[in-house]
Amino acid sequence: MAGKKKERAQLYLRCALFGPSSDDKTMTAVRMVKEIAQKTGVPVTVIDIEKPGEEFGVALCEWFKGDTVLISKTAAEIQAETSKEKQAEKPASIEETGNAIIAEIKNILTSTLPNGDGNFSEEEKEEARSIIRTAPMNENGLQTLGDLQGLLSEELAKREAAFLNAA
Repeated sequence: MAGKKKERAQLYLRCALFGPSSDDKTMTAVRMVKEIAQKTGVPVTVIDIEKPGEEFGVALCEWFKGDTVLISKTAAEIQAETSKEKQAEKPASIEETGNAIIAEIKNILTSTLPNGDGNFSEEEKEEARSIIRTAPMNENGLQTLGDLQGLLSEELAKREAAFLNAA
């Protein structure tokens, strides 16, 4: 009796790309996935946790739908253009800038690992809240909040990398 050749009914790919900010990780992933999708004819889902901007997401959708327009800009370039347009429209007040930084700090502090565990302990969250509460809404306060955001972002990246390396 001749054996029947087995075919894989479903194909999954999990991939993690590491690199510094603005290092084209998203575009590299999208190019890989688009090539795989074209060769296999399977549907694709892309999740970008950095939220680079609405224009970037729309451009990716158009690219995947078969639109022949090639994206030659990085997420950072698009984000910079969007940021410049917003600044040209209306300069952000100190309060608006502070609130935006605080919102990003909240996103960092409430982020979770793939296993569902939080990245930061309640003590660490309370320490960050204390810094936020004591930061004045002026240029010095914005600097303090920006420094806190940077430190938390770096720590988050380290913890996520450690988790993935341990997995």
